[in-house]
Amino acid sequence: MIKNYILVAIRSILKQRIYSIINVLGLSIGLASCIMIFLYVESEYSYDKFHEKSENIYKLFLERIYPDHVTHYAVTPHSFADVMVSDLPEVEQAVKMIGNNGNPVQVTYIDSNEERISYEENDFILADSNFFDVFTIPLLKGTSSGALSAPQS
Repeated sequence: MIKNYILVAIRSILKQRIYSIINVLGLSIGLASCIMIFLYVESEYSYDKFHEKSENIYKLFLERIYPDHVTHYAVTPHSFADVMVSDLPEVEQAVKMIGNNGNPVQVTYIDSNEERISYEENDFILADSNFFDVFTIPLLKGTSSGALSAPQS
């Protein structure tokens, strides 16, 4: 029975080639579009969900309005964090982070032998001491409670 259905379908496809091509092409474009939209939405909803407080973490961006266009920036002035915490009761904590935009940074630290060690780092981010209170990042060494609270910590 199924063999007959397949034969009838093949005959119909061969008899009406243009109509069949339009249908198959439309179906494949529709399925590909649905899959792409689903993957995009799934990616957006899963972004940084590994943090314990992910439902309460927001990223602030700057919208600058010019006479002929509008530009969005992923960076804001560092003073926004302090103003938001003091003026908006909904904001419990704000973390300031500053990146080096791929420019090399000279990193210097003192090791356990009181020896000064320096090296260049290309991808570097400076953060507030409350960074580990907001974000859940696993540490290779030490605890997050004392990290970033003082120099060399």
